Order: sequence, then C-alpha cells, then structure tokens
Amino acid sequence: MYIHVNLLQVVIDVTEDCVFVGKNETTGKKVIVGDKEKALGVLSSEVTVRPLVAASLTEDFYNVLDVIPCNVIPEDYEPGKYVYNNGVFELYEGVIPKDVEELTKDINSLDKKVDEAVKAVFPEWDPNGYSYFAGEKVSYKDSFYRCIQNHTSQSDWAPDVAVSLWVEMSDPSEEWPEWKQPAGAHDAYNKGDKVSHNSKHWTSSVDSNVWEPGVYGWDESELS
Repeated sequence: MYIHVNLLQVVIDVTEDCVFVGKNETTGKKVIVGDKEKALGVLSSEVTVRPLVAASLTEDFYNVLDVIPCNVIPEDYEPGKYVYNNGVFELYEGVIPKDVEELTKDINSLDKKVDEAVKAVFPEWDPNGYSYFAGEKVSYKDSFYRCIQNHTSQSDWAPDVAVSLWVEMSDPSEEWPEWKQPAGAHDAYNKGDKVSHNSKHWTSSVDSNVWEPGVYGWDESELS
C-alpha cells in the first residue's frame, strides 16, 4: 500500500502500487518509468495521472510531493483528512479544496441544470403548425425570441426572419446584455431591465423604454 502526500504532507491518495509516469521524448506519449526523478506524475487510485510537485509548473493542493509505502491506513481515511508526519497520521486542520475533477463535475452539473432551465423557459421553436400566443418564448439557432403576435407556425416563418411575429431577446444567462436599439413598443425595454452600454451598466427606470442609456429612462449602476 502506498500513500500520496502533497507539499503539506497531507495524504491525498492511497494506491495498491506505486506507478510513476513520464513521457517518451521521441513520441511524446505517456510511459511508465521506474525512476521518480524522471517522472512527471504518478498514477492515482482513479487511474488518472496526478502531477508531481517537482515536475509541475503550477502549485496545486493535489500535486504529489512523494509516494510513501505504508502498511496501515486509518479506517476512516478520505483524501485530505490526514497529515502524515514521521509515520503518524494526524488530522489535517486546513482547508481542503476540491480537485480539478470534482470542480469539472460541479461545473458540468451546473451547466446541465442551466441548460435544462433555459430549455424549460425557451423551448425550441416548432415550425409544424404550432399555435403560438403573444408573450411565449422560444429558442432558435442559439438565439432567444418572444412572440409578439398570435399565429400558427409554419416553416417559412422562422423567428429570425418573421420580424412581425417574433422579437429577439437577450441571452437569459447574461445579467447585463448589450443594449440594442428597440424598433418600437413591441421590443422596448421594461422597468427594471438591465443592459450594458458604453462600458457602463444601466437599469431601466421606465416601462416601454426605447431611449438610449444616458439619454433618458435609465439609471447607471455600479460595475460589479
């Protein structure tokens, strides 16, 4: 059994074997090496390569400083819970950051939830005789639209060409979308709408706002 410790001597992994990984100078591919001095990383319990501290260009909690043979592992072991000092496991009192894989999973999960939420509010436009009513919202070709006139859809009345039926909306994931000049009351900004314009943030102070921010009907907001 081997424990993998980081620069703080925190145990970040436990593996049955110690497998150092390097790079073939000719092919550039990863290869197993027997000498730690020639290694760039070490194989983790998740069968991924964790960088060695000596070979890494950046500091990271999960970079491996050393791989140490160890016969007894605490039953309640989990990555980051213990520090290994001179053969003794001690509780680690510091902050345990999430590693890149966990962060990636969190980000992907959040992205998925955002996508699902957007699809629920902006379903894909249906060209096959669907009855749309003013106020309904759809997505089409990576853009978002609001219906401004009741109608039954047909393939040549797509939101990006049927301007009498649809008005393009800002991306809902953007808190301060770029201001666009409204063509009329159908796409005017409402009170409370947020935009960015001329490197500033603005909040509409009136309904049916067709004026440019800085001219009338907008309050400048602090940049975050």
